[in-house]
This record gives sequence, structure tokens and C-alpha cells, in this order.
Amino acid sequence: MRVLLVEPDTVSRRLICSMLEYESDVTLACADDCRLVSSVQEFAPDLVILDVHTPAIRLAESWGALGVKAPPATIVTAYDPAPLSAFASVATDILVKPFDAERFQTALDMAKSRTILCRNVGADERPSAPEVSSCKD
Repeated sequence: MRVLLVEPDTVSRRLICSMLEYESDVTLACADDCRLVSSVQEFAPDLVILDVHTPAIRLAESWGALGVKAPPATIVTAYDPAPLSAFASVATDILVKPFDAERFQTALDMAKSRTILCRNVGADERPSAPEVSSCKD
């Protein structure tokens, strides 16, 4: 499973990366969302885990730019998740910080199930993802 992680906070990024360490083939960490669209296009992730640290309008514009190629997302936030309802169509889950490993695993399992389902119906015809790992930065 290819996971793109967009988390600006170093501590949170390291924590999430440690939870993903044995779960996915590729994990890419980005410090902010300025490269969200190009990273999704380049690495074709099965799941994007992103912290909603930017104004929702900027995030909506970025996600909208991906169109039908937008992968499912697990949204991470330290704030009230109610304003994030606009992302219900792409969000497999919304995690409110702080969350524990069990809650994270539940969200990841839901995303994996969705990925497996898509592959079984032939919706996964992407090239192999490059080997990338920058979680420890």
C-alpha cells in the first residue's frame, strides 16, 4: 500500500511514520501541503494521510485540482472535525489528535480494505511507485 503523508509537525510526522513502518511499502512525508498535488500525481498513493493545518479553502482547491485521480484520504486534525464534512466523499476517516495506535490502525485497515476492493475490480492500473522514504526528517 502506497501512503503519502502530509504532516507539518515533526513530532506528529515521526509518530505516524512509526505507526506505518511495518504496514506499507512506501511512505512519503512532506512538511507542508505546497506539493500535495504534484506528490499525488508523481507517486500515485493508495492513501493520503494529511493534517488539515491549512485553511479549508486551500485544501479544497488542492484536492479539487486532482479531480477524479484524487486518492482516498485519512484526515488528521487537532481541531473540531465538523468543518471537514466537505471532504466526506474522499475521506476514509478523520482522526482527531491525539489518537492512539489502535485508532490509527482502525483507520489504516479501512483504507486498506478500500484499496483491496478497488484492485479487485480492476481500478488499480497505476505504474509501480518509486522507492521513497523520508519519514525521519
